Amino acid sequence: MTQALKTVLIDEAVEPYEALDPVVRESLEMIMHKISRIVNGDPYEPDHWYDIAGYASLVPRQMEKR
Repeated sequence: MTQALKTVLIDEAVEPYEALDPVVRESLEMIMHKISRIVNGDPYEPDHWYDIAGYASLVPRQMEKR
């Protein structure tokens, strides 16, 4: 499922996926990974949700540094 979600990111992006900043790509891919774990595991595991929030916060933190 993780690979299928990543494929959607790559194939359905309006702009070339490779053109995205590496931090954006990695954050999106890790969020897809966590979504897969939620859907195929325990959706009530708090750590999954905290991890998604953490990955999502990486992008604005990186932008603030620039």
